[in-house]
Amino acid sequence: MGFSLKIWDAYRPFTAQQYFWELIHDDEFVADPTNGPKTHNFGNVVDVTLVKSDGSEIDMPTEFDDFTSQASRDYSWLSGDPLKHVLLLEETMEKYGFIGYEGEWWHYTDEDSYDYVEFKPNERHS
Repeated sequence: MGFSLKIWDAYRPFTAQQYFWELIHDDEFVADPTNGPKTHNFGNVVDVTLVKSDGSEIDMPTEFDDFTSQASRDYSWLSGDPLKHVLLLEETMEKYGFIGYEGEWWHYTDEDSYDYVEFKPNERHS
């Protein structure tokens, strides 16, 4: 049986990022929307995993949005299928130009950055 890519999160509006920051308030796991990296806000980041081709879950290092050290890309503690699966995900994403974030195995940035205009609610843009 083959695998498919499941996208958990991609573009995130400023207000959603602000909500997550207020909830977690730890810049190791959530970017401060006022002065941290705003990659989700600009749509050049995806949070992904692998699933079976029928959509069913497979063993990965942790659950999505696990705010512990086990979510990092230090796989020294991993073995078996979870290790094989996360390494396949990394290899595939990197093959297509995505860069993994060290603190979250599921978080990838498109290495081709594009010009953008930051949008914040209630501000005028020209």
